[in-house]
Amino acid sequence: MQLQNLKAVSELNKDKPHRRWCCQANDAWHSAIHADDDTDVSELQMANVEVALEGMLSGASLPSSEMLQCVLRHANVTTNTNYAEFPGPMCTPLCRKDIVRLRQHAYTFTEKSDGIRVVVVSMWKPRFPSWMADDTAGASASSVNLSHLTSILALEQARRALHRLTDQSKEAAARVSLSLGGRSCSLEPLSKLEPCESECFTLTVATDTDDASFSAVTLQRHQRGRHFTYAVDRSLDAVYLFMDDHTTLGYHTFVLDAELMSVHRSATTSPGVPRLVLGAFDLFSYAGAADRVLVNLAACTMAERYDALKTLVQTCALPVTSDECGYVSWYVKDMWALSDIEDCLAKLRYCTESQCFLYEGPYGPTENDGLIFTPNDFPVAVGSSNVQLKWKWRHLLSIDWLLQASDKQPDMYIVSLFFMKKNYGYREDVAGHWRLRKPMRILNPRGFEVPVDAAVVAECAFDSETQQWYIQRLRPDKLGANSIITAISVYESLVENISLPHLLELLQVKTAEAKRQADTLECAARPRVGAADASGMVSSIVDAAEAEKFVTAKLALRAIRESRGNAELYLNAYTNSTNKAVMHPLPFPLRKIRDCIGLGYHPGAGSEALVPSLEEALYIQLANAGGCYAWSDYVVDASYDGDSGYWEVIHTNPHGNNKEAIFDNVIEHLDWLLRHRTAPEAATLLQRRRDAPLVVSRPPSFEATQHTNRHYSSVAKELVNAERSDLRRFNNWVKSVLLTTTAAAIRDALKPPAKLHVLDVCGGRGGDLLKWQHIRPAFLFMTDASVECVAEAAARYSTSEGQSVKVAHGKKGFPAFFAVHDAFDESSGLREDLLKRGPFQLTSCQFSMHYGCRSKEGMRYFVKAIADSLAPHGRFIGTTVSDAELLIRAKEHGAEFGNDVYDVRFSAETFAELKSVNFEPSTLSFGTPYVARVERSVQDMTEYVVPWDAFVALCAEHQLTLMLEDNFMHYYDQHKDTKAGNAMALEQCRKRSSNGDVVDSPLSPSERAAVGLYRLFVFEKTKVKLSRCGPAEGRQGRRAE
Repeated sequence: MQLQNLKAVSELNKDKPHRRWCCQANDAWHSAIHADDDTDVSELQMANVEVALEGMLSGASLPSSEMLQCVLRHANVTTNTNYAEFPGPMCTPLCRKDIVRLRQHAYTFTEKSDGIRVVVVSMWKPRFPSWMADDTAGASASSVNLSHLTSILALEQARRALHRLTDQSKEAAARVSLSLGGRSCSLEPLSKLEPCESECFTLTVATDTDDASFSAVTLQRHQRGRHFTYAVDRSLDAVYLFMDDHTTLGYHTFVLDAELMSVHRSATTSPGVPRLVLGAFDLFSYAGAADRVLVNLAACTMAERYDALKTLVQTCALPVTSDECGYVSWYVKDMWALSDIEDCLAKLRYCTESQCFLYEGPYGPTENDGLIFTPNDFPVAVGSSNVQLKWKWRHLLSIDWLLQASDKQPDMYIVSLFFMKKNYGYREDVAGHWRLRKPMRILNPRGFEVPVDAAVVAECAFDSETQQWYIQRLRPDKLGANSIITAISVYESLVENISLPHLLELLQVKTAEAKRQADTLECAARPRVGAADASGMVSSIVDAAEAEKFVTAKLALRAIRESRGNAELYLNAYTNSTNKAVMHPLPFPLRKIRDCIGLGYHPGAGSEALVPSLEEALYIQLANAGGCYAWSDYVVDASYDGDSGYWEVIHTNPHGNNKEAIFDNVIEHLDWLLRHRTAPEAATLLQRRRDAPLVVSRPPSFEATQHTNRHYSSVAKELVNAERSDLRRFNNWVKSVLLTTTAAAIRDALKPPAKLHVLDVCGGRGGDLLKWQHIRPAFLFMTDASVECVAEAAARYSTSEGQSVKVAHGKKGFPAFFAVHDAFDESSGLREDLLKRGPFQLTSCQFSMHYGCRSKEGMRYFVKAIADSLAPHGRFIGTTVSDAELLIRAKEHGAEFGNDVYDVRFSAETFAELKSVNFEPSTLSFGTPYVARVERSVQDMTEYVVPWDAFVALCAEHQLTLMLEDNFMHYYDQHKDTKAGNAMALEQCRKRSSNGDVVDSPLSPSERAAVGLYRLFVFEKTKVKLSRCGPAEGRQGRRAE
């Protein structure tokens, strides 16, 4: 018996309630049993329980949302609050790219049965009655399942009838007739009938062969309590109550993950009673009976959960001999290390009679459709998991299509797939079926009746011999087809074609016995699984026109912001226009770019921070094409590489037509690959279409730059979700006011006002993008030496409303360009790039110059690149460390100084040199190092003193005149009450009181000392070359005390 879903199982034996395995639980049942979880069941409540159970067994459609929500609340052990998703993890098809992970990490595996995936929730109800027979019961009496809920219902009704008779006659009650397990029975008390903890009755049961023959048994009724066990499957349409009893006195509640299966029976044996088994493979949570404290196992290792699962199931599993209909036998599925795979294969065999693989389990064989690989480090999560992997037998890689037959051409069908766009409460979810744009040829060798005036769901497989899809069976139990995503994943697995022997080879399993078993299993199945008609053989000759069209698929590149500070870059496809109920095409992610190859990038190429990955390169390219906040027209041609399991980006078009990136492209491309992937013509075509390698950066020339990049990469990951400190907010306020006031001054000075073009040099991860958004430049050029930083800045820009130019009806953005350059290294090509895209009216360099002052040559190149790309009267602004303040503190405190917020350390040699010139700033030159720490943002980084006089002189040589130089605290005092200062109040640590007044900065003394280390500056580009500017010229600030 093949199981489809819990709904179908619940409808089996509807005319024989005592044989039912489960039924749908409704709200009346929830109210009767679980409304007061720990309340004892009274006589009156028991009557309500009986009424509720009778209603459920009748099949009447009754409200059930409360019951469903109750079970899903218990089942959910994650932070996910969306109960519309299946509460357990969903594995993904194993691809060749996953093999490295399997070999490098600790994995176990189990066989995957062809059953129903369920999450089981068991909840304790105290003092619920149970009926037990003594050990001397005869065969007829002992064959009655007394724990089945229908038996409990019948016995409780008979007991109440006995009580009524006793109350009426005031004498010993007569016997009461009832039906148990389909047999005629009678019940009478052994002694005077009074409510108590334990009551004894005599049950008389008719024999199997003769209703006139009876056997008697003594029954005891106890109020010991009972576990009510519920299950939900992936449809989440309802909760289903198991009718048999799996009570365990050691637990109050528990939640486990399992498969519900039917034990396979040979076609030549008598039909008998089907046997259902529940194979458990994970335990999500439990509460002990004694303390009732919930133990959430979601964060535990798989090994820890598996051990806890075995302990639990041992206490509630039925004996192996319990195969009466209505029982579901529980067991824990075997899990093996990869090195023990031959032990698993030894339990697998191919059944020629049924044409299926069978796995020999503890209760008999069950149908097998593959293997599941689970990492030991595997927290319970909701949704698809890219680390829990499933491998299936090739002939079982099927797709449930929605088919409508053609009335003109045999074996031609209109094919549809399902798709749901979840909007998570922002808008109503969109769901429906979309047709493929072209009819599809599917063979029907078994002659199933497929109508031409209606659509039916058909499970279809691909036959390797004929190279054709064929109908395996119709699925009247299903209302809809597989999803587009599921269909694509099946196609990918078919293209890769990983057989069992090849899987062992990839996993580097070298034992001869395992190889022999794999070969035997594969050979046993191969001649028998191709059920299609050989006359439908497709020619292997490659059609040139088809090859040109299908050798690649058009997809759209789009970044999606998934959480604070985190975005993900995807290859996206769109639905087509065949669903008239949906106005616009709906996008959906096909594959993360980090799991793709192409354009000169390969797996692992971006594992080092200094080497760009494909993801980083395309983030930058996408931003340079305008981003993708509302939509993306960055279209790529991609091909699925069956040899590696990766999608390869072949060609990019930053301004393509995303209407071409529909899912039909993907299906048609993969369908073509199934037949022609190994053809020489395919490789030739792909090579001709491949773009040249995409180069977005070169490795930094200087070790100091590499070290700085690595440092900020690790620090940024630590601080991604950290709360900003008061110091960081204060510094942001200073930057914001400096940028805003300077931009306003430029716009006021230009006659007529020019469009503001901005250069953000050493811009890091795009921390100032929001500030630029407020300023609204006509163009932004952002650069940094770290490709990782530039890629993250590009991702922020691409996914932000008000920045990306790809907006629908929201805030208009601004065009931007992102590039990787070491601003202090002439070989990086920064100056040439700036001259090509300039001139700029405003250039900003924030908190970075103290890393570049390692040499005069580097600083000279930096200043020249900025000056040459600035427009006349353009401004160069920035923030950096004050040399004067550093030297004053070194003179006062020695080679090391600081507090709990910051500290500075000069080497003994450097300190001696400073001391020899009496710590005079005017004597400094470039290349004076020190080590600094500032909160968690800067951790023991080598910086270089910025020799201010020398720097001002260098700027003067390149027509940059110093207009303003100030320390942060003085600048704050000057601007905190200005219009710009107030506008930026929320950007920094100043807060508003309850009456709306702005209160002063709450910087601590330690933070004020750290702030006092920094200076800000403004230079202006002049038209003619000026003489050297004096060190104090233009200074408007003063040293902070």
